[in-house]
Amino acid sequence: MSEDDGDPVIEEVPVYLSHDLADHLFIYQYPVRPANNSFDNANIIKCSIKPEHQEVSMEFAMDTQTNNYDISHGEQIALNVDGSREKPHQERCFQSPLMDKTSLQSVKVLADIASTAVASFSGKHVVLSPLTGIISLQPSFPYLDLTEKRAREELKERGSMDFSAIEEEEDKDKQITVKFARQESERMKRARERSFNYLSMKSAEEPWYDTNYYPSTSRESEMERQKLQLSKERGEDETSSLCLKPQQYIQNLLPSLQEESWIIPSLPSNVLSLTAIKALPLSEQVRLILRDVKVMTFGQLSSLLVGCGDLVKLLRNVQQAAVLVLGNWVIRSDFLYPKESFSTNNGVPGEIMARARDYVLYLLGEADGKYIDRRQIATILKLPPEELKEILVQVARPQPSKGWTFILPQDKDFIEKYPDVVERQTLWWEAKYKQLKEAFGSRDMSPSKTRTRKRESSTSSSHVPKDNHVQIRESNTRVG
Repeated sequence: MSEDDGDPVIEEVPVYLSHDLADHLFIYQYPVRPANNSFDNANIIKCSIKPEHQEVSMEFAMDTQTNNYDISHGEQIALNVDGSREKPHQERCFQSPLMDKTSLQSVKVLADIASTAVASFSGKHVVLSPLTGIISLQPSFPYLDLTEKRAREELKERGSMDFSAIEEEEDKDKQITVKFARQESERMKRARERSFNYLSMKSAEEPWYDTNYYPSTSRESEMERQKLQLSKERGEDETSSLCLKPQQYIQNLLPSLQEESWIIPSLPSNVLSLTAIKALPLSEQVRLILRDVKVMTFGQLSSLLVGCGDLVKLLRNVQQAAVLVLGNWVIRSDFLYPKESFSTNNGVPGEIMARARDYVLYLLGEADGKYIDRRQIATILKLPPEELKEILVQVARPQPSKGWTFILPQDKDFIEKYPDVVERQTLWWEAKYKQLKEAFGSRDMSPSKTRTRKRESSTSSSHVPKDNHVQIRESNTRVG
């Protein structure tokens, strides 16, 4: 943009994306409290949260000694709620003969906050921290329900109403209605799960967790606020830089309209926005994201799709769309190269491309972070150079004079946390290797007959078939 346009660029500052407060950053709104009357000096006696449903409850101590407090009215409310002071201490709502506290209960403001973040500007750079939720804290009056409940109990004890007779009369006149359950469609199920009654029921099932509250002036609060800044100790390298070119940024905001006919007919774009992806079933979300990214850790995928939600369901769907290599998830080859497809360079059938890619993934997993030789792989696969390079750049990175290694480091956390999944994937790779040997006929599947490494007895690799050797390149020969 030139200065003649009337809107010149005055200054450019780098923008960084921080995940230090991932899944823990909320914005609290107080719509009925003046902006100049903060809670810095408030006496918060209890703070509770329901993390799954993002609900917060806070109790504030009231100043009963102020001239603005109506003592007689406070005594009456406490008496109506708790009755006589003979009630056990833990069962009382108010711990004194007066109404000595008030409560705030949260209401979720926005259901979808995927595109919302907190920006921190230091004068030299901007740090964006994605939000987990925005909630509104409004006054609640739980003691009114307790007052009504106590009044009913006292009325029943005094015998003013013959509840047993009324209940017997109601039982006699009660009409019985028989309903036949019908099969619930997926659309009806989604509508039911969005209903108020269903959400209220699920919220009631989740227990409250008591938390500690720290004032904004405390040391703990200051340490958390530092996570919204780019710390000098870690520097810029450990914070994701938003370094997209202007055209790439526009394309991500407004992706081009294309049809992905082999995945979901008539779906727009090969890079859907996250909002559009999250409107799909979880299985399709996983497939679409892995199709574009090719390789991801389970932690990255879970933080993108479910957060702290149903990790078991996500893991089940990931295993249907991807294979495990060194603890990382790679999109399945037959999803990238269906049987009816052909490569764009030389028209190699998709079935051959998928088979070659599986062999490359197998070697990268066996190498366990070391290097494989592209030229020796080419002698086995007999693929055109363009097709082989297309497969390699998806899942590996080259190192001059060494070879190719897997694009991500081994995810030891996933391997240790989900050993049963790793074991199933190991068995899958063993079966896949036998299929590859049959498909390639009597051809030697090892990259080299003379320079091989025997399989080590270790759990560091996510798949280690028993009947193959992997060449680890040690020479200084330059590879493509």
